[in-house]
Amino acid sequence: MEKTDFIKETAKEDKTYVHKLDDAIKYLANAKKRGENIYLNFNGNKLYSLLDDEDSCYVKIVGMNKKEFDEQEKKYMEEFKKRREKEQEQRKVNIPKWIERGLKLIYPQRAEDWEICVNSRAKDIYNGAELNNALDIMECLNENGSLEDANKILSSMNHSGASYSLVMSIVANFCKRGPEFYEEIFKNKMRPDQKEFLKQIEKENEQFEKELNNPEKE
Repeated sequence: MEKTDFIKETAKEDKTYVHKLDDAIKYLANAKKRGENIYLNFNGNKLYSLLDDEDSCYVKIVGMNKKEFDEQEKKYMEEFKKRREKEQEQRKVNIPKWIERGLKLIYPQRAEDWEICVNSRAKDIYNGAELNNALDIMECLNENGSLEDANKILSSMNHSGASYSLVMSIVANFCKRGPEFYEEIFKNKMRPDQKEFLKQIEKENEQFEKELNNPEKE
């Protein structure tokens, strides 16, 4: 029997939970210093104290040695930084456009809240993509598009659950026909708190409509 095979067959599993690969490597190195023949089961791979070093552990787990992994991580971080900087620059351009676009569609009484919403959403994980989507729907409804047409726009966007909820919330809060659209989409699936939320928005919209149609005389 070859030495390597003998070490593998006689190695005892150490069931100590180690979360990070680098910690596992250190743990095995310390065991080797003590002359212990053990292995860790890390993400379905056996890492041996008497057989594996840093590079072999990395190859087993991530498919490349430590130097290659570090170089790839460095490259990824540089690209990520450039992408974020580009997104931030684009955000500076988009924010005023989103604000202006929305102000044409909402009650003027909601203008301040709209600016807050745009600035907040633009800095979130979707970088304002949900604002674009919501505005497309709002423009459709504002131009007397059908609820079905607006729903087709919504459905074409392939949202995740989180982004879907964000778009629907923006439309409900700011679109003049938002509550109507929200109710159509969720129909009989609304929770009591959602129904109360819509009633409040509808009540505010009615008041805003009255204020616009009956401005106070100086």
